[in-house]
Amino acid sequence: MRDDSRRQAEELCHFAQLMDSETISDAPREPKKFSRDRIGAIREFKPKKRMNYYNCGKSGHMKKDCRNQSSSSSKDIVLGIGCKNNTLEQAKKVWILDSGSSRHLVTDENMLQNRKECTESCILPNGKEMKLGWTGSAKIIATVNGLPRNVLLNDVQNSEHLPWNIVSYGKSEAKGCKLAYREDGSRVVRHTADGAIVFEVNMVKNVLVIETEGRERVSSVMDILASIESVDDANKQTGSLLHFHQQFGHLNYDNIERIAKLPESGIEIDDHRRLKCLTCAESKQTKNRQSRKDTGINSPTERIGGVICSDLKGPITPQDRRGNRYLVNFIDYKSNYCRVFLAKTKNEAATKFQDFLTYFEKQFDCKIHVLRTDGGAEYKNVDIFCKKKGVRRQISEAENQASNGKAKRMHRTVMNLVRSMIFGNSMALYFWGDAAEYATYILNRSPTRANKGRRSPLKVLTGKNTSLADVVTFGSPCSVRIRTGKKSLAKRSEEGIVIGKCDETKGYKVFLPKSKTVIITQHISNVESTMEGANRFGNSKGR
Repeated sequence: MRDDSRRQAEELCHFAQLMDSETISDAPREPKKFSRDRIGAIREFKPKKRMNYYNCGKSGHMKKDCRNQSSSSSKDIVLGIGCKNNTLEQAKKVWILDSGSSRHLVTDENMLQNRKECTESCILPNGKEMKLGWTGSAKIIATVNGLPRNVLLNDVQNSEHLPWNIVSYGKSEAKGCKLAYREDGSRVVRHTADGAIVFEVNMVKNVLVIETEGRERVSSVMDILASIESVDDANKQTGSLLHFHQQFGHLNYDNIERIAKLPESGIEIDDHRRLKCLTCAESKQTKNRQSRKDTGINSPTERIGGVICSDLKGPITPQDRRGNRYLVNFIDYKSNYCRVFLAKTKNEAATKFQDFLTYFEKQFDCKIHVLRTDGGAEYKNVDIFCKKKGVRRQISEAENQASNGKAKRMHRTVMNLVRSMIFGNSMALYFWGDAAEYATYILNRSPTRANKGRRSPLKVLTGKNTSLADVVTFGSPCSVRIRTGKKSLAKRSEEGIVIGKCDETKGYKVFLPKSKTVIITQHISNVESTMEGANRFGNSKGR
């Protein structure tokens, strides 16, 4: 190694100039002089002192690349296990938030309040068993936003073999406290219910550590209580979901699950199976949802006369002017054609079906295939007649209106019209039978959305449009031509009230107040549809 480093640098610069391909030529050149600044740019070379690494005593590598590093260096904390040379006072001030521990543990039994002897044990990470000496409650002083805060831990055990105090993250989370991050990246443990910070957590050597003030300053700090476990686990009830379902008066399973998740509930579910409760079935059973439409799978509803449904309504009070108290209807499923019959007793329903079958088959040139009714006793006598005529019987399920809903709904429609007719013209209530027959006469000729294209039932049956020009207001006063015979000077008309029209005989049904009789005639005139005209017969139509 030369001592004149500056001279050596100048020689190297001259050598580099001569070796430059652009400057090399056959003509001799004088050496170029370099300034002191360029020569000074080349620093003096000082050889580094060879040092040996202190851990292995060898040189030639960095500390981080040494293969002989100790596996337990610099007091690393792993799974809540620290060095054995910690003093008791140091151990009391350090609390570790450990997700690998199922218990709250302390090193000093004097830190426990209301302590009791404990004969339980736990398993360490190395598989060895560690006995627990005492159990009770412990207070730790955490720092939240620079202020001390007392945090109460219940069900805490003591063991002399622990280097640090341990807070079980699993038990804390079960009580509604979870680890969260602030906007600045710092870690805190919060109550999920109200978002209050229980304590702040720092990461020390890959372990979450809670720094505390020490037990000797508990009485001198502001006592801000934030209880993680408001209910002592000793008083907590544990059982299956079915057990608490029965205990809480057969409350539904969803509410039981929600209650158990609350930290203050005091119950814990160890079996979440949702077993069927027979008591609930006996006490809460409801009807299953039924389809509002008949699909026709079990009957030919798409054929005229394919299915006739029937229902009986009554007894109706008061009885009508002829002494009837029941109303029997028959509806064709395809056309929605309706016919009502008045009856004095229930047993007449079978006879009324015979009349309807004869009229319907002859009038519209079709065959009735199915008679659908409910299971009422009034239809038992019709079974023999149906067998003779080849009509199949269908009986709907008890208390299930879906199968025979068309007949029941038609009763409602007809009775709505009956009440409107009677109340609208202040008619006597015993005219309800005549109003029901007149209502079906109008319905069979009126468009209905139950039929395709809103066709009337009679148009579906006959294919012809029907006229409603002959329909007059129910209860309208009129003058009726009467027979005089050979009496030339007798009156030719009498005042009457229109109470309907007849399907079998052409003409209007007119009630004669003087004689209290009803006649069927086409010879009416001077029809009044106003309420004032109807009130002229108020004395004879009183309720």
